[in-house]
Amino acid sequence: MNARRLLRGEHIYREFFQFTPPGTDLFYLCLFKVFGARIWVPNLAVLLLGVVPCLLGYRMSRWIMDESHALLATWLFLVLIYGKLLNGTHHWFSMLAVLGALAVLMKARTGKRIMIAGILLGAASFFTQTRGPVAGLAVAVYLTWEQFRSNEKSWAYFFKRQA
Repeated sequence: MNARRLLRGEHIYREFFQFTPPGTDLFYLCLFKVFGARIWVPNLAVLLLGVVPCLLGYRMSRWIMDESHALLATWLFLVLIYGKLLNGTHHWFSMLAVLGALAVLMKARTGKRIMIAGILLGAASFFTQTRGPVAGLAVAVYLTWEQFRSNEKSWAYFFKRQA
């Protein structure tokens, strides 16, 4: 609804108040500008907000468990979590960005991958103000733990990765 208000020319925080960051409203505004203000546009976004986390979750699960368990985990998420909600709020967008950051970091933690994860966590903050920083703190704690676990890397390397 706020995206429709923006589409009509109203300004967020001036004509109407929004407690959360404007990410979700601006995302839907972009979709409405490209495809028009039709009901199928947010419905498609909600459908993709269910499919993409399932695909990411399945892919990440396959890295740590066999296929049948990964399919079960994906199915449980789809039916028990997503199937009950079916909404496209800021929570789902920020969760998708955090999940993408984790998927990037699970394979390896190179400088480029850490930078991409940081960008995704910044995007998560654009949708929900607390989710990105909390996930970023968790990543920083993990990188610290990884540094103490492997003594072959220098502290300069550690601080570069943290930055």
